[in-house]
Order: sequence, then structure tokens, then C-alpha cells
Amino acid sequence: MGTQPVTPTLVREVPPVTQTGVAEVLVGSVGLAGVLVLAALIGGALVGLVVVTVKRWRDRHRRRGPESEFVQLKLSE
Repeated sequence: MGTQPVTPTLVREVPPVTQTGVAEVLVGSVGLAGVLVLAALIGGALVGLVVVTVKRWRDRHRRRGPESEFVQLKLSE
């Protein structure tokens, strides 16, 4: 059995990371909050659009007449 040649492991030093200041943390958190608010507004608008569209479609295709799902109380007569 022969031995395999030994290959050295090279390690490269990484320069130290600079510290993050308070201003950078605040800017990052405000940016994240802005993105979340924007996503919530867009999501709410889409859900509202779907709800209004479905309601209008159901109103257009609802049967009119005695088989209606609503009960008329006729209180003004």
C-alpha cells in the first residue's frame, strides 16, 4: 500500500467586519416596516377587489322571485 501525498490546507484571512451603527439599524428597520406596509396595502386591495367582484357577480346571477334567499317582511304596507 502506498501513501498519498500530503496536501497543505490553505486558510485565507478575512478582514474584520466593521461594526453596525444605530443609524444603520434604524434605517434598515424603517425600510423593512415600509415594505411590510406596502405588501399589506397591496394584499388588502387585491382581497377587496375579489370580494367586490364576487358580490357584483352574485347579484347579477341571483334568481329573482319567490325563491329568493331573503325574506320580505313588507312592513311598509
